[in-house]
Amino acid sequence: MARYFGGVYQLSINQSERESEAAELQQFRRSALLFSNGTSLIEKYDGKWIAAEGGEVKAESPTYEGIFAEMKSAGIDPRYALVRHIQQNQRTLII
Repeated sequence: MARYFGGVYQLSINQSERESEAAELQQFRRSALLFSNGTSLIEKYDGKWIAAEGGEVKAESPTYEGIFAEMKSAGIDPRYALVRHIQQNQRTLII
């Protein structure tokens, strides 16, 4: 429930909502850590798009459009998955 107090909206959630949010953040953290270990991902998925959920690669595709089709067919909710293109010689752009 949100309420306006002192010029600021405050959101109050119950204990089960907090636990659910904490679990989702933990799954996100595991997936982010998976992407930080690029060497093992490059060896297996070089040149592909991958989707990770809960710290595991759940789908792969050679195309951007294809990864979302693979996620859909695997029943992966795109709101909770991390998608990344894996490339050995990835260029970094500084804008």
